[in-house]
Amino acid sequence: TLNLILSEESFSKCFEELGCIETNSRWYDSKLRPVNLPPVDRHIIKTDFLLIKLNKSHSDNLLYNNMMAKYNSIVSAGYNNDSDIIILIHDFTANGYTGWVKHLAKVVLDKTPHKNIISVDWQRGAEPPYDQAISNARVVALEIILLLKELKEKADVDFSQVHVIGHGVGAHIAGYVGTTYNSIKKITGLDPSGPRFEGLPDLVKLNPTDAKYVEVLHTDAYDSRSQGAREAMGHSDFYVNNGLQQPDCPMNTTFPELISIERNSLNGGQISPGCNHKRAFKYFIEAVTGQDCVFLGIKCDSYEDFNDGKCTSCANSNGTCRTFGFTTYKNAVAKSSFFVNTAGHPPYCLYVYRVTVSLSPGSDTYFGYFDFILIDDRTHASQANLADANFVDREFHGGSKNTYVYYVQPPRLSKLKEAKVRWNEKKKIYCFIYCKQVINVDWVSFKFLGTGKNDEREEEKLCPMGDKTEVENGSYRTFVRCGSGNDTLSSLPYTTTTSRTSSSSQSSTNMTG
Repeated sequence: TLNLILSEESFSKCFEELGCIETNSRWYDSKLRPVNLPPVDRHIIKTDFLLIKLNKSHSDNLLYNNMMAKYNSIVSAGYNNDSDIIILIHDFTANGYTGWVKHLAKVVLDKTPHKNIISVDWQRGAEPPYDQAISNARVVALEIILLLKELKEKADVDFSQVHVIGHGVGAHIAGYVGTTYNSIKKITGLDPSGPRFEGLPDLVKLNPTDAKYVEVLHTDAYDSRSQGAREAMGHSDFYVNNGLQQPDCPMNTTFPELISIERNSLNGGQISPGCNHKRAFKYFIEAVTGQDCVFLGIKCDSYEDFNDGKCTSCANSNGTCRTFGFTTYKNAVAKSSFFVNTAGHPPYCLYVYRVTVSLSPGSDTYFGYFDFILIDDRTHASQANLADANFVDREFHGGSKNTYVYYVQPPRLSKLKEAKVRWNEKKKIYCFIYCKQVINVDWVSFKFLGTGKNDEREEEKLCPMGDKTEVENGSYRTFVRCGSGNDTLSSLPYTTTTSRTSSSSQSSTNMTG
């Protein structure tokens, strides 16, 4: 029988040299956290520390060296006292050998083989029910604190060398560790769990005071079955695809809520499903592989403002754009929201452009959207799409300048030579017979917002080829560099790659300008 702790009731439980866990009214909320379970004994949870190393005889494989929170055991496992420490903490229903831990460790060790990567395996404590697992999580945090204490006392470890990365419930475990050791360099929360955490006081969940820098990726705060949280919990909170439904992820309509999962809900070795929830570590791993494209988050008060083009600048000096991965930002303001969109398939990363469309003077009002095919000096081409393919139609007025964020799939384009500009507007009934729908565009400018390394490009302004400014609904019109002698049509063939942030469709289309 589960021993439920209800209402304002408090309890404490002590675990030998680990210390004690106190649960009081601050851990309780009648709606958000109506029950608290006492954690099980540490010897039942059996938290294991796995020091992950490259296998020298089989470079594709990894070695998992088990160690205890004793210095002799740590040294015997192969700990390198001259290198930084990355601690990886898995989620509810997972284990320390889970796929994202392996993948991330391999990516890091291939670049820096002497890095200390420690996977925390708390599988026995992470089993359903969820309420029991989140209570056990506090014991796991005490085990990690004991390990860091041993490293501090015996190896003089500087906590500014420590980066803790946790997924789901693991993100909150990282936060509990930071409550004791908030001089830790960095915590990365990969879609921190929402149920039983969101809306509660900071001591219950990951928060910005838990490390010198806390970054959070939000990918699954869609509905009651979601595993993530909408609430800001870090210095930099990245809302990837608005932190809701991720592109190409199915709607989870048949699986129970986290708090309803029981032991017999999952087969042996099975983890709780959740495509959106898992995208957090997929994006993070892609971000640290060292590719040219980075997940550039743009600071904005809301996703609505982001889509409305109210946040389109990347003046890095004042923190309006940031990336996630292994970058750390000093003096970061807590709970700053950054928005970044992705493709629906690997590679997920997209380049970010600020696009301004200047309409010819007039009294007309239009309702629709633009998309573009960009062509650079090397005849590479890629389609540019709005931030959210589900939120595209906008109101345009004659004589106005309209600026929005657009996303472009790799490869990275060089200086733009031309653009194919298309206007998309719903057909008016009378226009099927009597007229054609057009919009008059004086010029379009494109500004590549860079990769977070002060490599923004100057704005590139393109004008319609010929002496007309009309762009017909549903058709592409060629724009070239303004003042470049734009009286002849480009005849170079090129290949375009199209991508929608809400679709994995990818096509190559040979076109002639």
